[in-house]
Amino acid sequence: QAIEAYETALSLKTDYVKAWNNLGNTYRMQQNWDAALKSFQSALKYDPKNATAHYNLGEVYFQLKRFSEAKEAFESALKIQPEWIDAQRAVEKLNDDIEKSK
Repeated sequence: QAIEAYETALSLKTDYVKAWNNLGNTYRMQQNWDAALKSFQSALKYDPKNATAHYNLGEVYFQLKRFSEAKEAFESALKIQPEWIDAQRAVEKLNDDIEKSK
């Protein structure tokens, strides 16, 4: 039902960034990574400075094991919102994982 509601909202206002983010989070909870990825990318298309969408995109890239893209997305979130602890921790974890894999 949530997906249907967000899709209805987006059919009325395609640049509704909060709806794109919420739709992406709904897909993410269902582990529908491709649909979540597209939703967060759409949010960023309409609001490239949306730190939440960058962070959420990083979470999806992480689940898809696309670690360099995940790190880039988390860093983009931090450029917009430097004090965001969760994004800082995500970058640190990715840096640690990259170092361990060398």
